[in-house]
Amino acid sequence: MPVAPIDIALLLVALVASAYCFLLNRRLRALHDTREGMGNTILALSETISKMNSVTEASGRQARSMAEALDLQMRKTKALSEKMEQLVSRGEETSKVLASQIGNLNAIDTNNSFLFEEQLRAKRDHVTPRAGSRYSYDEED
Repeated sequence: MPVAPIDIALLLVALVASAYCFLLNRRLRALHDTREGMGNTILALSETISKMNSVTEASGRQARSMAEALDLQMRKTKALSEKMEQLVSRGEETSKVLASQIGNLNAIDTNNSFLFEEQLRAKRDHVTPRAGSRYSYDEED
């Protein structure tokens, strides 16, 4: 039986395909080998991704918790700020009232000082003040 050129071409193609399949088989075996090679790397990466997902979820929960606590603190701070503004406003009003009362007291004190000095002068001079007048005196007999 004679060998045709097409038979030789088919035989060469089959040998190349067999060699390529052998190479792919070896690579797949290395990939699936969990002790060494890519299988071990893929397994380690899968575990790392799983751990990272759980850490990310925990971090998200903690961040939400901290955000809620911060929001609560901000609301308390705002309330205290408003209360402080009210207290400052009351303090300013009170200081104005006290300033006017101190002015009144100073006027009364000045008037009382004048009367006190007048009484001292009257005692020193043995003079009694006239009834109904602060400035005129009757001398005692």
